[in-house]
Amino acid sequence: MDLKSFVEFIKVDFKVKFLTINVQSKFSSLVDDYRLHIRQDIISNYSPLLSSSEKRRILNINTLPTVENLFFSISHNKSIGGYAACDQRIGFDIEEVSRLSSESVTRVCTPIELTACPDFKLLWSAKESAI
Repeated sequence: MDLKSFVEFIKVDFKVKFLTINVQSKFSSLVDDYRLHIRQDIISNYSPLLSSSEKRRILNINTLPTVENLFFSISHNKSIGGYAACDQRIGFDIEEVSRLSSESVTRVCTPIELTACPDFKLLWSAKESAI
């Protein structure tokens, strides 16, 4: 499933009115100032919806990007990064599955969670998104 189809599926399945996901290699943690690039992109894409004080808050890389009527979630790794913007609280996570081990996941998940999820790598991403 491509990203556009996935976003549409989430919107319908969870009754979300507004959801976008923006993923780019220029947001990877290997790029200088990637955190600032992500936040500048948020402002560029949503500027008409943001007040001046909200734009300043978004540019502060030491805090979560919070605004009045939108929720953002940011994730990145060495090869790619991005963010989700939504009219509801949202969690978004991008993982390099090669770095995940069952030992790491077992440390942070309960036995019930591990049994209920078909793939420990999905469970890791779900938990990171929720946090």
